[in-house]
Amino acid sequence: MTQSAESDGAGQRSGAKKQEVILAFFDVLGFSKRVEDGGLEPLYATYMQLVDLVRTMVERDSCVIVSVPIGDGKAARVAMYIPLSHAYASDTFLLWAPYREDGFPAFCRFCAEFLCRALELGLPLRGAISMGEAIIDMDNHVFIGMPLVESACAEKEQQWVGIGFGASLGHEKYRRIMDITYFIQFRDHIKPGKEAVVMSLAVDWARHWRETRERDVHEVLNDLDVDPSEKVRTIYETTRRYVDFSAANADWFERLPAEPSPAPE
Repeated sequence: MTQSAESDGAGQRSGAKKQEVILAFFDVLGFSKRVEDGGLEPLYATYMQLVDLVRTMVERDSCVIVSVPIGDGKAARVAMYIPLSHAYASDTFLLWAPYREDGFPAFCRFCAEFLCRALELGLPLRGAISMGEAIIDMDNHVFIGMPLVESACAEKEQQWVGIGFGASLGHEKYRRIMDITYFIQFRDHIKPGKEAVVMSLAVDWARHWRETRERDVHEVLNDLDVDPSEKVRTIYETTRRYVDFSAANADWFERLPAEPSPAPE
């Protein structure tokens, strides 16, 4: 009997690992229509580009630069290594890493870069990020836990090209974000009545695009917005509105009221 098949006495196989993770769930928008309209061979070629992209990013680009507060309102730019893992099936891609408070912003910035690179391949992504405990059994390709359940639900309750957050971001344990540069307060991407499923804070991937690319992202979105259906039109209208909102509110976190000083004893 292999090690992965043994039990630890609590019903958990020894090859499985329970851990606290941060997980991003991505879907490729319009995947079914691409199968219907374009045929399997062209879609397969593009899909494999995205597969190769996520593999390369996980293997080579898991070190990102983030700002870390050092006191007195100052921050230092540091390199943060993220031990990333990934999986994919059909039009769904998963990225995850062990949860660390100081690694949370770096993970989100990595996800922003993944979305931007996918857009450059002509593949619009919609994603959601969640945190919590999960059992990960890599030997048997099993992932069980609320981060997966929550992010899968939150992903489909958004109407844009972008990355939102599941309700776990509102939990006291996860609500402190050390660097909010690549986050933005935005609500229009949440489908009506789903405010309890998707948070109003999102990853500001448009800011990342502006800082790392010269081409206007509106041009990319216009090239992809070819489906006249109301559902798709809403997705791209919301995304354009977000892109403009991001540019107009790049300093939103600087306008937040400062945390009050503790009362004297």
